[in-house]
Amino acid sequence: MAKAQLADTYISPEQLTVTITGPTVSVSVGADLKIYRVHKALLIHHAPGFKMRRPNQSPGIVLLPAIETGVFNLLVHYLYIQTIPNEEGDAFLILIERQMDAGGFAPIWDVLWACISAYQFAQEISATGFGAAVNNHLVGEWPDGSCELNSGAKQSLLAKAFEGGRQGQVMQQFLIDDYCESDWDDGEGDEGELSANVRLRCMRRLKELVVQPQANSELRCYLEHVAEGERDACPKLHMRFDDSIRHGVFE
Repeated sequence: MAKAQLADTYISPEQLTVTITGPTVSVSVGADLKIYRVHKALLIHHAPGFKMRRPNQSPGIVLLPAIETGVFNLLVHYLYIQTIPNEEGDAFLILIERQMDAGGFAPIWDVLWACISAYQFAQEISATGFGAAVNNHLVGEWPDGSCELNSGAKQSLLAKAFEGGRQGQVMQQFLIDDYCESDWDDGEGDEGELSANVRLRCMRRLKELVVQPQANSELRCYLEHVAEGERDACPKLHMRFDDSIRHGVFE
């Protein structure tokens, strides 16, 4: 990992040596309240928004019952390795606590659902580097696996991505663009699972494709660049979220 990366995403070997000898914090995760012990300084370094003490909790223990253990596994892996494992082999599936299907293929819906859930968690704890790694993993894996998903499955992923009224994320625009270009049924399908806000953004995207046929996703970059100068070196268009129209604009 290049040292040019942002301060909250890079930790030198020297810093890591000091960090992993420091105190740990206990985190109780998931419905079964599985206990994790994570080095406190490392957690704060990569996730400054993580609250070490919350009301009505046991001293020294952070309770996260609403976070899936598979999602927290991804965070812990990133904290110590600073990467997200790719789909070669089954390392990613082991982390999200899933298995290959009978045909030896990764369950793509589970992989994408885990990515969206992990990205939302990253936003909650201000884990910029972790969020970027998860987003880029989803964008990288999508072309190979999205063809296996039907329209209903993609609607479920879209609904998850916009859960809680979240806005302005490039991952959301990526999912909208893919859905509109490959699965929108010209009004004949059942888009009932999508909120009014998501449907409006889909209609804006469909209008773009009619008015500006050149505005296709191949010209757009959906990666979150974290290395210094990486975005400037990318020849594609990048998103700016326009609050006035509540839609991503690529420039």
